[in-house]
Amino acid sequence: MKSLVELQIAFQKAVRDRNASAELIRLVREQPPLSTRERLHVYQEAYEVRLKESLRDDFGRVRAQLSFEQFEGLISSFISAHPQLLGTSLNTAKGFVDFNAQECVIALPRSA
Repeated sequence: MKSLVELQIAFQKAVRDRNASAELIRLVREQPPLSTRERLHVYQEAYEVRLKESLRDDFGRVRAQLSFEQFEGLISSFISAHPQLLGTSLNTAKGFVDFNAQECVIALPRSA
């Protein structure tokens, strides 16, 4: 049996990486009408929605300079490419600035 901390870390990783281990799947109770995988998917989707909201709020100037589709594509690509950076708002913001610079989408000040 894993400790509570180990379970929390495994759950966070499953939500963040969108990939739950077989062990975690066995530990999450199935509760109809949703299967265990469907229940985890709800958390995964909510996590991504919140990340996107946060990036929209934090990078309003970038969003204003791009079309809706461009900005949404940029933040979706960032989230997919760098799940390891998505633990805190500060890491997410810094990672997004760096990702944007690599993608050469729009010039951002380093203090964004």
